[in-house]
Amino acid sequence: MDNIDFTKYALDYARTRRNLLAVVIFTLINVIMATLGTGYYFLFSATGPMLILEIFQQLSAEFGGGFLTVGVGLALLGVFIYFLFWLLSKKHRVCILLALIIFSIDTILFLGLIALEFEASLIIDLAFHAWVLYYLIIGTIAWAKLKTVSPETLQSITQEENQKIVAHEINTAVEDLAPKEKASEEKE
Repeated sequence: MDNIDFTKYALDYARTRRNLLAVVIFTLINVIMATLGTGYYFLFSATGPMLILEIFQQLSAEFGGGFLTVGVGLALLGVFIYFLFWLLSKKHRVCILLALIIFSIDTILFLGLIALEFEASLIIDLAFHAWVLYYLIIGTIAWAKLKTVSPETLQSITQEENQKIVAHEINTAVEDLAPKEKASEEKE
């Protein structure tokens, strides 16, 4: 594998990890907001933990007792599983494949919910599920291509590429400012 391919796969893997972390954060926020009964939720989150919480909220409303506590605990466990895959994927890249499998099941569950009760607003949720699946697939492909590369080497190349991207963005911003300064000097 040449250096260009290696860099591409390393960046694909890093993007996948960032998207997985976004799923963890937004799902956690959604669990908290649903527990507090705000009636709002973020997109870009997993369906399973939210469905578990909703089921246990309904059981709690019907029968009382500790159903809500159990539901919150199980929902947080679901979020923790995604977090664990994200955390472990830094050193054990096979965890991206495991996250893909779990999120694929989550997406099938979501499609089942859409089939039961379709609402137009769910199309946006579906698009975000597709987005996450796309990146998890890309990350799994990158993992397969980078199997022989050590996590330290992967991290080093990712950091180098991120520094190049930041440097390019800074140079672009400076270039954008330079003509404005030159034009203002010509007016004087």
